[in-house]
Amino acid sequence: MSHATRIIQRYLADLGRRAAVLRATRRGGLFLSGAALLALGLMLAAPSLPVTAALRLASLAMLGAGFVGFALLLVRDLVRLRRPGVQARLVGRRSPKLLSDLLSTVELASRPDDARAPYSSTLFGALARSTARRLLVLAPGSILPARALRGAAVLLSVASVSWALAAVVAPQRLARGADLVLWPHAAAGQIKEAQEPLVGDLALTYKFPAYLSRTPRQVSSSTGQISAPRGTRVELSTRTMIPTARATLLLTEEGASAPRSLALTLSGGTRLAGTILVSEPGTYRFRIETAAGRVLLDPVERRVAVEADAYPGLTLYAPADDTEVTDRSQVELGFIVEDDHGLKEVRLAYQIGGDQVRRRILWKPKEGETSRSATGKQEWDLGDADLRPGARVTYWLEAMDNDTVSGPKVAQSRPRYLKVYSPELKHQVALALMARALEHGIRVLADRLLLFAPRPPLAPSLRFDKAARVHKAQLTLRDALREVSNQLRADPMATPSLRRSVSRIMGRLSPLSDAEATQIKALRPLRRRLPFKEANLRGLAERNRKLTGEMERAVLQLADLLDEQRLKGLGRLAQELKEGRKRLKELLDRYKKAPSEALKRKILRLISQLEAKAREMMARAAKLQGTIPDEYLNTEAMGKLDVNKQLRQLSEQLRQGKMDKLDSALSALDRSLQQLEGMLGAGARSFRGGRMQGQERQFSETMDRLRGLEREQRKLAARTSKVIRRYRKKASELMKRTIEPFIRKQQARLKELRRRVGEIQESGLSAYDQGQLQRVKQRLEELDGLLAQSDLDEGLRNARRARNGLRMLEDDLGEELEDPYAMGRANARKNHRRSRGARKLADELVADLEAIFPSAGSILDGADRKELQRLQRQQQELRRAAKKLQGRLGKEGKEMPFFSPELMKKLSGAGQQMGKARGKLRSMKLQESRGHQEAAADALARAQDDLKGARKPQRVRGDGTNGPRERVKIPGADAFRPPREFREDILEAMKERAPALFEDLVKRYYEELVR
Repeated sequence: MSHATRIIQRYLADLGRRAAVLRATRRGGLFLSGAALLALGLMLAAPSLPVTAALRLASLAMLGAGFVGFALLLVRDLVRLRRPGVQARLVGRRSPKLLSDLLSTVELASRPDDARAPYSSTLFGALARSTARRLLVLAPGSILPARALRGAAVLLSVASVSWALAAVVAPQRLARGADLVLWPHAAAGQIKEAQEPLVGDLALTYKFPAYLSRTPRQVSSSTGQISAPRGTRVELSTRTMIPTARATLLLTEEGASAPRSLALTLSGGTRLAGTILVSEPGTYRFRIETAAGRVLLDPVERRVAVEADAYPGLTLYAPADDTEVTDRSQVELGFIVEDDHGLKEVRLAYQIGGDQVRRRILWKPKEGETSRSATGKQEWDLGDADLRPGARVTYWLEAMDNDTVSGPKVAQSRPRYLKVYSPELKHQVALALMARALEHGIRVLADRLLLFAPRPPLAPSLRFDKAARVHKAQLTLRDALREVSNQLRADPMATPSLRRSVSRIMGRLSPLSDAEATQIKALRPLRRRLPFKEANLRGLAERNRKLTGEMERAVLQLADLLDEQRLKGLGRLAQELKEGRKRLKELLDRYKKAPSEALKRKILRLISQLEAKAREMMARAAKLQGTIPDEYLNTEAMGKLDVNKQLRQLSEQLRQGKMDKLDSALSALDRSLQQLEGMLGAGARSFRGGRMQGQERQFSETMDRLRGLEREQRKLAARTSKVIRRYRKKASELMKRTIEPFIRKQQARLKELRRRVGEIQESGLSAYDQGQLQRVKQRLEELDGLLAQSDLDEGLRNARRARNGLRMLEDDLGEELEDPYAMGRANARKNHRRSRGARKLADELVADLEAIFPSAGSILDGADRKELQRLQRQQQELRRAAKKLQGRLGKEGKEMPFFSPELMKKLSGAGQQMGKARGKLRSMKLQESRGHQEAAADALARAQDDLKGARKPQRVRGDGTNGPRERVKIPGADAFRPPREFREDILEAMKERAPALFEDLVKRYYEELVR
């Protein structure tokens, strides 16, 4: 077979396959279109025709015959199109001139090769090549174009559009026809869907579940759609449009396999009534049976919607996360909770570490009432939570609704966190660091003592290497002391004197260490050269000697400070036990009056905490037994008190209900705790006096001098007051004739001043200025009473204070007017003008009161003048004594652990007040002189408080048994309640009448907003 012949055969084979596809697609499209149109027509006609089995069989036979015919024709075409002659004739339709040659070539090519053939093979090859060239010019797409499918595509489009229109225009009829045609049981039940609605408008009565506390609601509805909460009973009534024998309601619930039939009561032949219990969403339809026996199904499907009972919405207002608290804290919690139907309770849930979750109720509605919202602000007393130092508390809010049908729903707020603070733990960490530093210092001191010892003899180079190692250990000690200092700075229980003592130890050691480091650095190059002589170490030996002496002093001081703090710690535990005993007595008194299990558990928990503290105190005392002598800490005597045994007896008597023995057990415990506190306090005082004599002496001397200065200064102030009283008496006698007219004049001026002050509007002032205005009014009212009593001296003081307050108010309003963006500028301008006028009148009142008094020099006799001179001299002597004390503290104070810059400031302030008092005495301004004298005495008293405070820790929050309750507030808690302007707007809105149907709901809503 030639190459041209094979090309022709492949071309014709491809053409045959294309023709087969086109033919199958065309015939299949026509068949499917016809079948779809026939099925559509049958389904649309079925609801109007008596659908019988014969009709259904005929329809199915027609569809089956069409399918068989379509299959036979398709097979015949596929078989014929495999023949080369048929394929050649397909080409001939497109090119008739090529048909004869193509048929000849195909026919001759099908014959077997034979030398006796009646034609020339050369001519046949030429014919095949010519035919192949002409054939390849034709594309298969031009011979069998795609437009041959146009008819089938049009018919398929018509069928698709017809189905779509039927689904949009008559979906129910189409579905009903499909049921009748495809499912025999639809016709067998003799249920026929009506073309028109069978019932009229519906009247629905909603009877809600009891937990909603809602009154029944009646609704007239033409659609009959039901929407209600789950558990609602809906009573419906309607009229049928045709005479009815029986009626039922078909309820199809979501997820159900078949509709549920509900009986309806029939009255009067047309009145229907029934009840639907709303439990699941779905639909319902009416089924009517006529007197003739026909069963009709209402075409309208009515929806049943379940109103979801949403979870309560809640907002928790609380302190910031990881706020540090103690078991004496009271945490403020604010909440706003709302539910669509009603709330059952609001509770607080909390978990301490990994313990079990505990809950406590914060809010419940009153008995017999239903509330859909709840707001409140409560204090959570952590004393009932049994907190452990260092634990983390996780807490959240839970709100439960009162849904009794599908079960209560509980909403939770996001978790919040608290950290249990323990100042004692921080203090123990600081003391542990101090103990490690002390141990390291002892090792460094021992190395320094042996560093340059003659025995054993060492080569100079080896001794230098040893000195370098000791210096490195010295630097490590400096770092350890720095760490101790930083920890003490963050320790609220560390006293200022303790922090200063550690800092001064570092201050004494650091320069010597730096000098030694410089010398070692200078000797290192010499160490590398040989020989390294003993003379090179002389300077280093001198540095070591100085550092050794300073290290001895530092180690002893650190040991004393550490022992003192440990003794103080025992004293604090004893004090906490004593305070806990007071708390225990209060709880027991409450329990005797009103016994309850909750209070009993609280008392037992407190006793358990006190037992833990007593065990801790004895354990600490046992550890100190070998380091602190018995004269300062008598552990044997402490053990004989046996506080733990008394606490256990108290707990057992409470559990057994022996109330008559509680008082005696509590008294015995009280005596033991007093003895324990006294024993530890005396030990700490004797320790301080015996081991820290220098510091105690300096402290006592400074405190005695301050007390003496204060005492003498107050005596001077008292003597000055006597002179003032004599001056007032003489001045009053001189002013008898002029005092009454003067007072009447000033009372008239004061009345005018009070009127002007009253014209200043508070609404335009800031909160601070409102308070200032109230203080001015109060002082003017007091001034009126003082003038009525002829007390001009005190009246002058009040007049000055009122004038100063008006000046401040005037200045504030002036600054507000300078702000171009300030609100209410017109009101501020009026207030500024009124305050300026009132201030000018106050200036006149003060000037007149100052002018009425005669000068002291004009009325005092010789004895009083001599007394004033003595007061001047003694005031000057006191000032010199204060300066002397200040100078001594300035020189020696750096070595005193109780020294502080604040103490020097107060001493300096007292000296300045003494100088001013002396100057006023010289100019005979007695009242002002006494004021400066009292101010100097107060400054000296505050200096003594600072001196005492150097031995007291910072203010420590309570840790469970002592100290006042600490309130942990909500950030911005003032904004938790609605502002006054918002409440006023709500009250105005409440005056507007709401629609009658919603009047109660709107009223409750407004009441909750402004509560």
